[in-house]
This record gives sequence, C-alpha cells and structure tokens, in this order.
Amino acid sequence: MNLRTLRIGGVPEHFNYPWIKAIENDLFSTQNIQLVWSNFPGGTGAMAQALKNDEIDLALLLTEGAVKEIANGAPFKIVTTYVETPLIWGVHSASANLKKADISTYRFAISRFGSGSHLMAYVYSNDKKIKISDGKMVVVGDITGARQALSNEEAELFLWEKFMTKPLVDSGEFHLFDEIPTPWPCFMLVSNSNYYQENKSLIKNVLDIFYPYLAEFLNIKTLINEISEYYKLKEEDVKVWLSKTKWALDYKIDQVELEKVSDTLYKLDILKIKPDIEGLFFKFDS
Repeated sequence: MNLRTLRIGGVPEHFNYPWIKAIENDLFSTQNIQLVWSNFPGGTGAMAQALKNDEIDLALLLTEGAVKEIANGAPFKIVTTYVETPLIWGVHSASANLKKADISTYRFAISRFGSGSHLMAYVYSNDKKIKISDGKMVVVGDITGARQALSNEEAELFLWEKFMTKPLVDSGEFHLFDEIPTPWPCFMLVSNSNYYQENKSLIKNVLDIFYPYLAEFLNIKTLINEISEYYKLKEEDVKVWLSKTKWALDYKIDQVELEKVSDTLYKLDILKIKPDIEGLFFKFDS
C-alpha cells in the first residue's frame, strides 16, 4: 500500500496540541498515512493563503476567517468543526493609560488583512458602538511584529488569544486593555477543494482515527503540565483555559452558528453579499 500524505497547518497555540501529539506519537502510520504539520504564526490569514497556493491540504482556521474567505470565493470549504467553544480574545496595549472612551482614535495591530486579529477588531469595535475602517489597521505579521508595533507606538491595540499572550501581560510588556469572546465556535477544519474531492476518504480516515484519540487525550492526568511546559504557560492559566474549551469529538457543522458569523460580517460590511450557508462546507455523504 502506498504511503498517503496529508499536509495540515495550524497556529502554534495550545488548541492544536492534540494534533502535535498525535503526529509525534505516529498515530496514523498504521493506516499508511503520513501527516505533515506546519505552524503558521501569522494565523488564519497566512493559512488561507497557503491553502490557495496549494501549500497545505487542511488547515485549522478561525471560523470568522474561514467564512469570510469562502464567501469571497476562496478555493476551500469547511470540513467540520474543530473547537466548539468561543475563543477569548485579549485586547492588548503597551500602556495601562489608554481609555476605552478613546477607542475610535486607536490603531489596531493585525497579523494581516483577513486574519482573526483583523476581523475581530471590527467585531470588538462594533461591540463598543464604534465604527472603524481598514485605515486604522497596521499589518505586523505575527505576535512578534505586534510586540514591536505596540512598543514603538506604531499601533495602540492588538487582539490575540488571551491565554497565549498572558505571559506578556504578567511580565508587564502588555496591558490587558479589554477582552471579547467570539460569538461562535472558534475553529474549523478546512480543506482545499481540489484535495478534498480527490481525498475525501483519506480525510475521513484521519478523523476516524483522531476523534477517539482526542477523547482519551483530553483525560490524560498530565495534560495541564504538558501544555504548560510546551507553550511556556502557567499551569493555573492552562487549567482555566481547558475548563473553557470544548473540542468536537465527531463530525459536526452547526449551520445556525455559520449563519451568525455570516450575518455579523455582512453587518460590519466585511462581506458585501451574504453567502449560501450550505455552500460554506462539504458534506461527507455527497
């Protein structure tokens, strides 16, 4: 039997630790499957571009980024939900003296246009009843670029996952200006369309192996310690994050939640036309 290779990408964050360990444990080799993992510090925008360039086959994208890209004609679709719970975005600043009343005057550091840090800046501003534009966005590439931008006063605010940035808050480099959870499940597994059509059974094979493994993995007694050491986070922070996080353990697409994402992006003028919701995802039985 020929070795079947599947290239998958994700952000180098705690949400994706189950995939990292599954690959390290050579979980898929019994089915002659080789999973090749790539980290994308630039986030969803960078992964979306990699999918378009056929550099990866699957990606774990933020839901809002996936919907925005697919609605705008990107050559990929959602396969299934990866994480069912919201992502808690920390809104960070370099100064503790910024005022919420002045948000309309602040510039947002973003990894790139179309990224979660970009889209959630709009969601956050809308939540605060403030209208912003892309003119307020400063592209920084990743969290390293954001640290430089905030330190050099090239931008005032930066949205990133709260727990991954907490060490920077604890050290005093960042100030937690505010926080906002996504109003929907935070991560989706997305596939390049051409790859999916030719390898649907392979993707299903991988998920059929991964889901039972994930269910057992989440009950490992040393999990908090492992994640703490791997991502340099405090154990008490990992414990809180795990208590707020629920991974999907089977094939799941919630069309109501996708509708919510679509409606929000449309109202914020990020989408010019609302997409057909069923056109956002693949159907394994089709």
